[in-house]
Amino acid sequence: MFDALFVREYDRNKYNCAHLVADAWQLATGKTLPASYGLFTRPVGERRADTALRADFLRLDAPSPPCIVLMTRPRFHPHVGLFWADKVLHITEQGVAFQPLDVVSVGFTKIRFYQCRET
Repeated sequence: MFDALFVREYDRNKYNCAHLVADAWQLATGKTLPASYGLFTRPVGERRADTALRADFLRLDAPSPPCIVLMTRPRFHPHVGLFWADKVLHITEQGVAFQPLDVVSVGFTKIRFYQCRET
């Protein structure tokens, strides 16, 4: 389902993890993410993770596909991926990867899960 996304190249301001999640969400659900998610697709230093996800997304206690995985740690920019089929699809400078949550979340101190309220 996500094969076309594996050719995407990371650009911290033009195509980062938030952009990949938006594309993957549309492939997985057939729907676009709410406009508030746009706060998270801003260039790296301008992202507003909690603000973007608070109004239009429901926070989950555990991952449930499809859901957005928000990973944070102090003094670093937040990172997001899409939880699907017991793995997380995400992009970094090294490219697109589809990995288990415990691998993707290494080094992050907070892992949160969100589902679009409309889904």
